[in-house]
Amino acid sequence: MMGLFAELGHAWISIDNALYLWDYSHPNPELIGFEEQPNSITAVKLVAPRPGVFVSNINYILVVATTTDIFLIGLSCQPNPAGGKAVTLYQTRMSLSIKGMDVNVIEGSMASGRIFFSGRHDHDVYEITYQVYYVLVYYKVFADC
Repeated sequence: MMGLFAELGHAWISIDNALYLWDYSHPNPELIGFEEQPNSITAVKLVAPRPGVFVSNINYILVVATTTDIFLIGLSCQPNPAGGKAVTLYQTRMSLSIKGMDVNVIEGSMASGRIFFSGRHDHDVYEITYQVYYVLVYYKVFADC
């Protein structure tokens, strides 16, 4: 999978268990990676953080779903002297087991920081709730009737 985070000016690609980001406007960009887990990545989404949960320099949350877990990775995006944006990833230690769900869709509210997801073979919509003390839970929001 691959895509663009236009608000960051960065492109991304996932290869098996690794996720890489780079500034697509720079001729020789620095490659930023997330490789700290062993499972294949199935979905990636950039969302706004919930207010008051993370330190102020974390502008976004990178939600990464794998075959067994969902990870929340803090992301700081600051202007750099070259006119682009410098991106830094922060390990939040927030993850959630989702074994057997095959998550392929993640959406988030930029206004509230709420995160929703669904699986490829599932017709339900789930929401991830997180707070300052690193509690991650998910629950069914809409069920297939």
